[in-house]
Amino acid sequence: MRGLLLGAMIASMAGASAADAAVTVSAIPYDLTPPSEIGVLIDFDHALPNGFALTGEGYLIQAGDNSLGAAPAGGPTDATDDQSAYLSIYGGWARLMGGAGFHSVSFFWGSMDNYNAFDLLDAEGDVFQTILSADIPAGGDGDQLGAWTNQRVTIASTNAIYGVQLRSTAPAFEADDFVFSGRIGQSEIHIGGVPEPASWVMMLTGFGAVGGAIRSQRRKLAFAAD
Repeated sequence: MRGLLLGAMIASMAGASAADAAVTVSAIPYDLTPPSEIGVLIDFDHALPNGFALTGEGYLIQAGDNSLGAAPAGGPTDATDDQSAYLSIYGGWARLMGGAGFHSVSFFWGSMDNYNAFDLLDAEGDVFQTILSADIPAGGDGDQLGAWTNQRVTIASTNAIYGVQLRSTAPAFEADDFVFSGRIGQSEIHIGGVPEPASWVMMLTGFGAVGGAIRSQRRKLAFAAD
């Protein structure tokens, strides 16, 4: 199985604070192509989408290989490297912050090193979860062409993800083609457009309650008129 589900990293509990979240991580080797689901794409070849800002220090956007970063690998040879611009943190941090919350984010993580760290940020810009290269199977040894150190990583959270932060104490943390999806406040799209049976029950129960309240109100008005 190419996608490796790492499972919930923090259990979500009733009454838990906003800092608690259930987070899952999955990864697919050499998957340079952004996922096809509807979302906001940040590819560093174009201007940032509306509402997003990139800040930090010790980072740059570049293409190709040099002492400050290596293009993420899409295969076992240099010829399959990412040919587009990518984000490289060579000794510092970079923060992508948006104006809305999302349920998931995916990105291509190139040549994962054990000194890389990836933070999920809440609406205030505070870190509520950190993912390390060691959390990805076989990640962390910095191999610039290895299948398990060059992967598309997808992170889903029950807490809204308003931004992400990439940190690295040395060259480098390379990343490209971010996709933020599952925007908070937008209607979920179901396959086939048919609600689940449980959803039908909830909808019908709600309609019945509203109808009952209206009928009761009309009876009260009629009695007052008499």
